[in-house]
Amino acid sequence: MAQGENRDDSEQSLELFFTAARETNPVPERRLLERVIADANRVQARVRRSRRSEANPKPVTGSRFVESLRETLGGWIIAGALAASACAGIVVGFAGPGFIADLQSKVFAADDSEFIEFLAVPSIEEFFPEDVS
Repeated sequence: MAQGENRDDSEQSLELFFTAARETNPVPERRLLERVIADANRVQARVRRSRRSEANPKPVTGSRFVESLRETLGGWIIAGALAASACAGIVVGFAGPGFIADLQSKVFAADDSEFIEFLAVPSIEEFFPEDVS
């Protein structure tokens, strides 16, 4: 029983503190309010400056242009993938679709010698025939 009585006594003393806290109306110090208002004014001024700079953006030049392009594309990995895709598109555009079909048939051929022969680099003489008139 002693424990139950102690609990009741401690709850009653706590209730006294809570009642006293509810009855008082705390007022912050004047210096604290002045600091809060000064901080709020600084933040609002910073927001106004950033909104003005967003409304009148400066032209992008030099490395800032590269940075903005990188951010627009989503990073260097995406930019690299885009460049590789562009190169593949140029190769297909110049070589034509027949080149791709021929490459596919050579890659998936049963005999590896055809594929190796297909990948062989032509000599320079093939590009410059001797009897050009």
